[in-house]
Amino acid sequence: MEKILTKLGMFRLSLSISKAPGFRLFCCLVFFCNLGFAQQIYNGDYEILGVAGEATYTYRLKEGDTLKNGPFLFQHSSQNNLDPVAIKGSFKNDIPVGLWHYSSGNYVPQKEKEFVDFSFVTRLDGIKKAVEGSYYEGLPDSTWTITRDSIGDSKVSSNQFKSEITYKEGIPQLSFTIETTENLLIGRLLRNASAHDTWTLFTKDGINEIENWVFDNGVLREVRIRVNDSVEKVLSFNQDKQEDAELIYLDENYLTIMEFGLQKQDTTHVFDHGLSSLLKENATYQHQVETMMSDLGSPVKLAVMKVKVPRYDLSKEEEKNLTAITEHYEKSRSLAGIVLTDTQLILKKLTDQKVALLYNAVENIEQTYLKKLEKLNGYRKDEVIRFIKRDALIEGLWPSGLPPREVVGKDTSGLQVAYPVKTGLTYSRSTNKLQDVEDMAHFVESVLTEIQDDLGLSLKNLKPQKQVDTKEEALVQQAGQLKIRIDSLAPSQPDDLRKALLALKGRADQQLQQYALIDQDSLETKNRRAGELKICFAEQQELVDLLIQIPDEQEELKEAYTEEVYVIFTATIMDEQVKKHIINAYEKQVLPYLLKQVQEGLSCEEIQDWMTTYRNIQDRLLQLRNEDTRRLERKLKREDNPQEVLKLLGVAL
Repeated sequence: MEKILTKLGMFRLSLSISKAPGFRLFCCLVFFCNLGFAQQIYNGDYEILGVAGEATYTYRLKEGDTLKNGPFLFQHSSQNNLDPVAIKGSFKNDIPVGLWHYSSGNYVPQKEKEFVDFSFVTRLDGIKKAVEGSYYEGLPDSTWTITRDSIGDSKVSSNQFKSEITYKEGIPQLSFTIETTENLLIGRLLRNASAHDTWTLFTKDGINEIENWVFDNGVLREVRIRVNDSVEKVLSFNQDKQEDAELIYLDENYLTIMEFGLQKQDTTHVFDHGLSSLLKENATYQHQVETMMSDLGSPVKLAVMKVKVPRYDLSKEEEKNLTAITEHYEKSRSLAGIVLTDTQLILKKLTDQKVALLYNAVENIEQTYLKKLEKLNGYRKDEVIRFIKRDALIEGLWPSGLPPREVVGKDTSGLQVAYPVKTGLTYSRSTNKLQDVEDMAHFVESVLTEIQDDLGLSLKNLKPQKQVDTKEEALVQQAGQLKIRIDSLAPSQPDDLRKALLALKGRADQQLQQYALIDQDSLETKNRRAGELKICFAEQQELVDLLIQIPDEQEELKEAYTEEVYVIFTATIMDEQVKKHIINAYEKQVLPYLLKQVQEGLSCEEIQDWMTTYRNIQDRLLQLRNEDTRRLERKLKREDNPQEVLKLLGVAL
């Protein structure tokens, strides 16, 4: 008994006292009464919102429940982790109290390592996000600060976002600020958290006004936007005659409601940028904290600024329409997903005209119909539809009316072909009624059912070989990721690099097409080729990463071949490029020659050799900066054959 009590942090009894019979009984009662309430420490694996890490906290058991009580620390970090997460605070009987700090980061290691105190140190660049504030009995209290900082060389290089909001017992009030690298927002709240007075978005220096939102006890009266130095656009609201009004949170849903209500006045799309974008970003960070605390079993609410909006209650018929639209949409989404994620179809559409038409028709349906229906369904889930006039809702989603009753596919060459719709279902395009939207959703589900039947998916006619199914799925996913990355990078690159990147994308499509032509019965051949393409696509991804570094590496070379020169006539120091013939030979002959090879198509076997040659050229150019190159420059001046130039530079092909 003495050892147990000591381990639980209670008093230690001397031997003579503990032998007293009456006191033994008292001691046992104390032990059994307090055993369930003893503080214990957890230190081990923990998961928050799917993020695995380690947590340390104290807790006690009460009637079978675990109550966190005391300091809490969660960390998702390691030497190789470039997306760390940390949460630090305290609980009292499972209720958050005192100061809390939430932080996360997304970092990229620098190429060069620094030798510090007998260790090589890798410095990081990236973004750090942090939220800090206090709780009073589970309610946000005092000033809460949200920051997003740019990290360079493992130090904070600049602040990109910062907000400060004061709470009192869970209610935001008084003045608040949100600032970025370009703007400063100052707003005011009443003691009940309602938006009030003029909210102003300034330029960073706080001098020029860009936007003004005028609130009156939660009601937005007008928005004034500075279009240029001399013109100001005013968007006005008239809610005085609106009897049915409701107080809601000022969040993304409110901004959506106002955007629909203002769509006829707002040609500048004020709710897509400026003051609105700052409020959206701030709310995003607040919601992240809310979801983390909810996952910890201690729900809190930070995004609680309030505004008043008119309400347009749904009729029973409209409720019925929305329920039917949701059912049709969810079935259509499921049907489209079955087609678009089928590995065999993705491969077969590259060579089979019928499959190509049907598969691409589903893609067309997704873009033309399902995306807008998805938005409508989202508005219903978020309960914002009852705050939007139904004609404004439909006009906002479909400004030109509902889509035409036609579906377009593509053949294997990319030529558009109309899909022959069989269903007799129809709908009115010019409408402001949810009934017509329901009819359209029903039409979409019917067409997708037709396509699924035409493809024979229900009969499993395209069932893949089990042995290669996993490999093919990974292969298609790998090629898809490569093409998505190229599509995101290519538009912003110089013309020759853009052409090289698009050539890699075309090459990946061609390789998949050739793979699809391999007979299904040739299991060994398909397995072998799938393995080869997996390696090839990985190397193409590496080549993409290398190609997009070329502009930066060109600048580094120019800097290396630039030195300061004193100009005696003007008594100034100027930058001058040295060894111009070397740089000119590289930029005008060698680099275009290398990029042309990529544009014309590299085989899988040639990719690694190409990257090795490119890296050798970069290393050699940096070496030549410090060598005597006068003879070489004279030869380069007369040479216009890129292969001969490479020989002169000492780089083997």
